[in-house]
Amino acid sequence: MEVRVKVFGPAVELAGSRVVCVRVEPGIDEAALRNQIAAEVPPLAALARQGRLAVNRAFARPGEPIMEGDEVALIAMVSGG
Repeated sequence: MEVRVKVFGPAVELAGSRVVCVRVEPGIDEAALRNQIAAEVPPLAALARQGRLAVNRAFARPGEPIMEGDEVALIAMVSGG
């Protein structure tokens, strides 16, 4: 299946697009999806490992499966005050 992953801010420049399409097996979990993003889009590798995935507008839980049609976003960690 194909998962469309939305990216934001500086990640758009790194990816060259606001959406990254990744081919995966159905039911892939969030950790495996992170690894697949890092492998298929090397400029996003650090973000894929350090950021958070949101699935259907909620942060993904460890081991959460990604299903066809899910809305997925890669969110950079933010700090500051």
